[in-house]
Amino acid sequence: MITDYKTLCDGFMVDDVISLAKSYGITISDSKIHNICSDAATKEIKVSELKEFTLKADESELILATAFISTEEFPESEYYLYKSENNGSKKPIPVNEVLARESEIYEAAGFVNINNFVGYEYKIAFIYPNKSGKKIIKAIKEMKKTKCD
Repeated sequence: MITDYKTLCDGFMVDDVISLAKSYGITISDSKIHNICSDAATKEIKVSELKEFTLKADESELILATAFISTEEFPESEYYLYKSENNGSKKPIPVNEVLARESEIYEAAGFVNINNFVGYEYKIAFIYPNKSGKKIIKAIKEMKKTKCD
C-alpha cells in the first residue's frame, strides 16, 4: 500500500525542494506535494503501486520519495548504522546494498534520483518527472550549473 506523507515526513528534502521552487519562481501549494512510499512485500508490487500512484496524479502534483533503510528489515536491536551503536552483538547494516536495492525500485517506477541536491548519506531522494517534477529537476540542474560556474 502507498502511504502519502504529504509534507509531514522527510522535512529536509521537502523543505529543500519547496525552497528551491520558490527561488526559481515555481509555485507549488503544499496540497499538491506528495511524499510517498510503499510498504508492499515485493519489489514487483512496490514498482506497480508506485507506477499506479504516479499515473493517477495530476501533472501539477509534485511526487517525492525516499529510498531508505527500514527498521523493520534491520531492527535496531540487531543491527547498527553507526559504530557507536554497536554493543558488540549487533551486525552492521549493509548500507550500500540496501540503498542500491531500494533505489532500483524507484528507478523502475520512473523516478529520478535527486540525492545530489538533497545530499542524504543514508537515504536517497527521488522525484517523479511529471510536469511539476521536471520543473524542479530543471531548477536543480540550473542551480548546480550556477554553483559550478
